[in-house]
Amino acid sequence: VAGDGVSDGYLGDPEKTAQRFLPGGWYRTGDLGSLLPDGTLVYLGRADRQVQLKGYRIELGEVEAALHAVPGVSECVVRLDEKGAEPRLVAWLVTGERDDRAIRAALKPLLPAYMIPSLFCRVERLPLTANGKVDDAALTVSVPEETRAPSTGVPHADEIAEIWRQVIGIDTLSYDDNFFDIGGTSMHVAEIHRRLVDRFVVDDIKMVDLFEYPTVNALAGYLTDLRNI
Repeated sequence: VAGDGVSDGYLGDPEKTAQRFLPGGWYRTGDLGSLLPDGTLVYLGRADRQVQLKGYRIELGEVEAALHAVPGVSECVVRLDEKGAEPRLVAWLVTGERDDRAIRAALKPLLPAYMIPSLFCRVERLPLTANGKVDDAALTVSVPEETRAPSTGVPHADEIAEIWRQVIGIDTLSYDDNFFDIGGTSMHVAEIHRRLVDRFVVDDIKMVDLFEYPTVNALAGYLTDLRNI
């Protein structure tokens, strides 16, 4: 990168100059990239693409870089979806992997829980604008019906799962998924507890029980034994 515009605004500001200009004539552009094992350099966008979710500041490019490291993911983009009841991270993937749990398991060593997307949407290709950037307006949230977790037969598991989906803001889950692995937080626990008490009219259940029984099946079984509902 060269030209008078590169240095505009840095004159007389040694601290900012040191941040952007490196020895050897290199200049930090503020862009993010991911170097794949085959030597391909993937442009991920700007380094300042921060969003705020559940009190955390999240760099979307960092989430995308982690997704690129997941086997089978060739392209991806992550956005903050604020159209639902609660904001959530959504990832659009070009991949042959159809199991959300496998993708979450691969991301778990790479990202903290609050940075793992709540929903993964599969696309054949990422929509692009005329200048080659991702077309955000063309990114639609869709959940194929066949990806929804079927009933397991445990009494009231379906009702509990629906409460989890509404409060956490996710579309799919396995009834054996850990609450905290799919985006649940301690802030969600209070709301889920309130809804459980209202729905099942059980005063005996405590918020700590949601930590001890962190899956839909485990919690449904506990409620059944607790009150024989």
